[in-house]
Amino acid sequence: MSDYTKLLNAAFSNLVKKYNKFQLSNHTKASLIEGSEIINEGAEVLNCIKSHLTTLESLVSDCKDFVNEIEEDLSQKPRAEDFVYQTKKGMLSYIGRDYIQKDKTPVIQKPKVSPRVFIDELKYNIKLSTVKNLKQLQPMFSYVQADPNYAPGFYACVIPGVYVRVPFPVVVEAGGDRDHSVRCKYRTKESCNLQRGKMAKYHNSQVRQCSFSHEGEKIIKIGYHTRCPAVPDFGNPATMASDVKSVGTDDIQSVLMYGITDLFSAAVYFDYYKVSKVFDRVDIA
Repeated sequence: MSDYTKLLNAAFSNLVKKYNKFQLSNHTKASLIEGSEIINEGAEVLNCIKSHLTTLESLVSDCKDFVNEIEEDLSQKPRAEDFVYQTKKGMLSYIGRDYIQKDKTPVIQKPKVSPRVFIDELKYNIKLSTVKNLKQLQPMFSYVQADPNYAPGFYACVIPGVYVRVPFPVVVEAGGDRDHSVRCKYRTKESCNLQRGKMAKYHNSQVRQCSFSHEGEKIIKIGYHTRCPAVPDFGNPATMASDVKSVGTDDIQSVLMYGITDLFSAAVYFDYYKVSKVFDRVDIA
């Protein structure tokens, strides 16, 4: 599996490098051919990923179920009899087998995941959990303490398999300094410098300063009056303690309207493209 991911990462990295170089090329017939080759190569990689994704998700899910079944059987203490017997789960057991101490922590019953739920407003079928009443819903946000692969923090589960770490970006009121509020289309600082230098030479002018965020740089958030009338930059970490006392329910309803619809639109996107990923750096370009 490590070889597969290495090859996939290498192919993706190679495509990105080709595309970044392609953006700086002159507009010629040769560049048209080069662009077509990048599109074809990218489509080939994408089709390969899509063909493997569904099967891989099913494999992982089935394997998890089987591991849980084994854990359940191995947590049952062997009987005193000196012959093979059948456990509650239907597996054969015997004296001298491995025995594990099952975690006694109460298990929270998760909402049942239905095959598809039709969204009448969007005319789209989405795979989401189904519950009978609101009391069965689990909180959207949880604090993750000690995941071996990700830093501790607050995370949200958008749809099964997609998790987002909650960022705390600087929020500035619209109309002020908007530097670093948008990702630069050239992605890296190096590619951006090359392109701006090329344009300056072409127009015989000075090199313009880029005010966008480049790869690895933090992104600030613009707070609009329509989003939170009382405190447009509500959510700014530096002033949150005092700002929360200045907003009312009407303001929060507006914040929710903007935020929750965007989050649900992202859920539709993740479902449509069968995304399974942890977004732990959404505030970093």
